[in-house]
Amino acid sequence: MRLFRSPSVRWVVFVFVWTRLWLSGVAAAAWLWLPIDDNPLHRLEGWPQDSWYGILVTVWHRWDTVHYIDIAANGYDEFTSVFYPLYPLAIRAVHTLANLDYLLSALAVSNVSYLFVLLFLHRLTALELGQDAANRAVLYIAVFPTAFFFLAGYNESLFLALALGCFYYARRGNWAAACLLGAGAALTRQQGVLL
Repeated sequence: MRLFRSPSVRWVVFVFVWTRLWLSGVAAAAWLWLPIDDNPLHRLEGWPQDSWYGILVTVWHRWDTVHYIDIAANGYDEFTSVFYPLYPLAIRAVHTLANLDYLLSALAVSNVSYLFVLLFLHRLTALELGQDAANRAVLYIAVFPTAFFFLAGYNESLFLALALGCFYYARRGNWAAACLLGAGAALTRQQGVLL
């Protein structure tokens, strides 16, 4: 628990928890007050759509999340071959190890990855610009209007965590860790090849 004595880690965890709760509340409110999409791809079998739990989870079962979950559950087909493999593999691993539903597994991978995004961003920014700039950088990325992508079942959180980790370890001269994280980024999105 020594880790949580650090003011920077406490700040990162506070921002993470606060923004996750806020975005989940906004998503639930949108689900309740806006017209519900009747696309059967966005419905989950066996989930009560009108329960709070169902609302907080199924609201994130949209767009590319559907494809990532399909890849994790069934493998690739001709429609999903454009998606890179590391994120669906991580979803499948969490599903298998934690015995979670695939959507919950996708959300877990995204949100744990996002916590690492905030930690790596804070450390890298503090290394370059100081603690005050690092605290502001974490807050700004967390409240940016498109930050909801980091909560959803997309690969953005995993990619950004790997990319920031790659830069952080390269800056510290730990080339083995930087190469490993860069390779992971290349397995997550096509831009990762540049790392």
